[in-house]
Amino acid sequence: MAELLTIFVFGSIWFWGLVLVASMLVIWALEYENWRWAGGALLTLIALIVLLGNLWIIPWLYHNPWWFAAIVAGYFAIGVPWGFVKCYLFLKEVARSHWEQFEDWGRELLERQELPPGIGRADLETAIKDRNMTTAIKIQWVKFVKRYGMGRGFEHRIVPPLDAELHQMMVAWGSFWPWSAVWTIINDPVRKAFSYIFDVLGGWRRAMVARIFRDITPNLEGEGE
Repeated sequence: MAELLTIFVFGSIWFWGLVLVASMLVIWALEYENWRWAGGALLTLIALIVLLGNLWIIPWLYHNPWWFAAIVAGYFAIGVPWGFVKCYLFLKEVARSHWEQFEDWGRELLERQELPPGIGRADLETAIKDRNMTTAIKIQWVKFVKRYGMGRGFEHRIVPPLDAELHQMMVAWGSFWPWSAVWTIINDPVRKAFSYIFDVLGGWRRAMVARIFRDITPNLEGEGE
């Protein structure tokens, strides 16, 4: 029993194991916008660390209120700016994903030669190249998004995101800034690197699809006429 009460003493292997597991859970919850899970994981982490090995923290905080206040102030001083930084990165990603999916949608229409009424081939090609839609293209693109959603991690997200939604996200990013910042630094560059590589190799991907479905696509297109 005595060993259990000191299992998570600071610096022990069990301490770091607990921090790792709880951090992974917090990061997962933030990635899927599950703020309650993130908060629950963090509170559980703090409770276990304090109660099972580090009870000295409680009297230390009581006798050092200014240190406690400084720690809290420092946490907020970093969390608030990080909330704005993460919000900026998030909005850039939403905008990039929006235009990327618009370009995929437009190219698919051009390849299939299935242009909606009122949309000329030259207008759509220009919209893809210059990211400048005509009214007719905007109408058809909005219909597509409302019907099928944004996809790729942005299913049914409104573009631009609602202010209330951003406020909730910024509160979470600021509240959990150590985990949010670490995961952003690790995840974003790796994901963008792979995205760039597969964009460059997109020709191979399209050629593979065309080769595998060369005997299927013409039949499906014929049935739709």
